[in-house]
Amino acid sequence: MSARSFARLGPLAALVIGLGGCVYYNGVYNARRLAGLAEKAERDGRTFDASGYWGQVSVKAESVIVRHPDSKWVEEALVLRGQALANLKECTSAVAPLRQALAITSDPDRIERANLAYGMCQLQLGEQDGAVASLAGPIRSRVPARRQAALLLYVRALRLSGHAADAVPLVAAMGPSAAAERMVTLADAGQTAGAVAIADSFLARKDSVAPWDTLLAALGRHDARAASSLLDRLDSVGPPARHARWLYDDAQRLALVDPARARERLSAAAAVADAGDVRADARLASIGLALRAAPDVAALAPSVDSLAAIGADEGTSAGPVAQLQATVVEIRAADSLPPLAPQADIRLFLAAEAARERLHNPALAATLLRHLLQRAPDSPYAPKALLALGAVDSTAADSARAVVEERYAGSPYAAAVRGEISDGYRVLEDSLGAFALEVASAPAESDDRDIRRPRALPGRRVAPADSVGTERPIRRPAAAGGRRVDEQP
Repeated sequence: MSARSFARLGPLAALVIGLGGCVYYNGVYNARRLAGLAEKAERDGRTFDASGYWGQVSVKAESVIVRHPDSKWVEEALVLRGQALANLKECTSAVAPLRQALAITSDPDRIERANLAYGMCQLQLGEQDGAVASLAGPIRSRVPARRQAALLLYVRALRLSGHAADAVPLVAAMGPSAAAERMVTLADAGQTAGAVAIADSFLARKDSVAPWDTLLAALGRHDARAASSLLDRLDSVGPPARHARWLYDDAQRLALVDPARARERLSAAAAVADAGDVRADARLASIGLALRAAPDVAALAPSVDSLAAIGADEGTSAGPVAQLQATVVEIRAADSLPPLAPQADIRLFLAAEAARERLHNPALAATLLRHLLQRAPDSPYAPKALLALGAVDSTAADSARAVVEERYAGSPYAAAVRGEISDGYRVLEDSLGAFALEVASAPAESDDRDIRRPRALPGRRVAPADSVGTERPIRRPAAAGGRRVDEQP
């Protein structure tokens, strides 16, 4: 249409065009107004109302984006839609409009709001490092409410990315509503006293929705006894099943520093009537602690009946029980073999590996390795047993190496210590691996510590049985603690 023809339309044309502009301006205006109402509702703790407002913001902003993609208001609409979706926890949908808004807008306020929403979503999606970068700007916002919201998320992102210590200087600036995050951050940074002081305020009002699980775990990473002490004061907080889980987790943390206390925790967890699967887990863990502390093979006997009892209970996971049963049976059977029985030396070595890796009992492993050396000192696996003994018993490390170099100087294992991998070494290792696979009766553990995959030397994975005689390179075996076996312990 020519300019003259358009002019003939006069005021009517101007009115129509003006009304079209008003339509998408009004859409953005209403979305912005609703966003303000949503933010106020969130500050007041009215989360249900806030969700309703954010839902309306999303719809109105999307309408502007779809119907008027070339308008000057589309930048604002993209930011509002991204904000709404982020606050509705629909972050997979929020990412696209937020990225688009950040790519095209130069307005500082829009950039700040978009980065706040984008950082929120990155945090929800597990991208903590990205969240730290996105929130670095909004934490300096001149808008107090926005600055506080960004600071809370920024501190959380630092904590979850493993940099809680870097967040500590910022927690003092966090508002009262961020007390829970401040408490957990201090705990994760190892500042136990500060974290417990805040926890006391939550305990005073018996706050059951405080992040107790996260706090106990964070405290326990630095000080298991401090976490256990706090748990003693949480007996009236939360339902019984949750408390039973806390007791169980506390026992796991105490297992190495206070085994007696850990056993008490497991007994208490198993006694909670409404604890569900935690009761069975606690009973099994209690047996695991007894097996870990067993000083000799005879001390394993009581656990056989205990495992059979919990294995018969409905709801008990059969896999872990069966694995422990098989391990105990295997160790007891290997230790009872006459010295001249076929593969008695191999069975004892595998039993020692089982004690160390499956029962987490290095003292029992050392006992079994000494039995092998006493009963079969001329076994081709005796030098391997000596090296393994040095790995589980630091007092025997130097003498074990010396005996290997002196008494077993011609052994392929002595050569391996010197960095020489021979065909004889491969044959011995493949025989050991093949026998281990042959006698395997329980499924492999998911944590890659199955005793039925014996190691050539402490720290080295056994080569497959079909590798005998091949020329593929084999790395120098390593000793415990990351040292090569040709280095002094």
